[in-house]
Amino acid sequence: MVRLSTIVLVFTVIIAATTQWAVALGAHDPTPVGQDGDWTLIFHDEFEDDSFDTDLWVTCYWWDDGGCTNLGNRNLNWYLPENVIVQDGALHLRALEEEVVGSDGATYVYTSGMVTTGSTVDDPSAPTKFTFRYGYAEIRAQLPAGQGLWPAFWMLPDSQTSRPEIDVMEFLGQDVTSIRMSMHYRDSSDERRRVTTFFDGADFTDGWHIFAVDWTPEAVVWYIDGVERFRYEEEYVPDVDMYILLNLAVGGDYPGSPDADTPFPSDFVIDYVRVWSHGT
Repeated sequence: MVRLSTIVLVFTVIIAATTQWAVALGAHDPTPVGQDGDWTLIFHDEFEDDSFDTDLWVTCYWWDDGGCTNLGNRNLNWYLPENVIVQDGALHLRALEEEVVGSDGATYVYTSGMVTTGSTVDDPSAPTKFTFRYGYAEIRAQLPAGQGLWPAFWMLPDSQTSRPEIDVMEFLGQDVTSIRMSMHYRDSSDERRRVTTFFDGADFTDGWHIFAVDWTPEAVVWYIDGVERFRYEEEYVPDVDMYILLNLAVGGDYPGSPDADTPFPSDFVIDYVRVWSHGT
């Protein structure tokens, strides 16, 4: 006869082994936050290994040349790979007040970090790390406070053009209760257009928050902490492959320049990035 204590021991071992197996795989939520239905996870990074995964990400735009910046936005920072840090189970995009000369010959007084699933090669035919067409993209993040800090979660086409663009989340460090969500596109006359809304809520620098977008052929729907906050259903819903970008810009036309009270270093911290396709 099998002793009860033996049965208990066996079940304890099975439970422990199952738990270790789930942790080793990087256990994650099976569905987007606040959503029902069937989903298939097609991309994710849980940042659990304290090492940056170069199989999933690059650290600049496609014009990477020993770093990069975005002159179109008149950012004051130069993006560098060393400002991309994975530690304590999270991705840190770190802004520093330090002087560096960019490959364009200009002097920048700030450095910062960015990651994309695109390419750093100035060639639209070059392979990208990850693109998708239609799906649900979600991050869990902590946002930094401070004048001139501009973290963003957004998407661009893999054709290395600037339109269409989906801005899932843009945030100004001096306006801690407001999130900007935008859809950029070219209309039938090839004019650049943008539809934007703001959601005003609690202090978004206080703790973790979920930012997501559900992109289908019919609509782009924005979510904050699992609740729908904006919807675009017009004729210019993107129908091209797009890749993900996460960055912490410093300065520029939108946020303005940092001031004496802006804290450095400052981090845009991302707990995970996940993308699902609709259905199983």
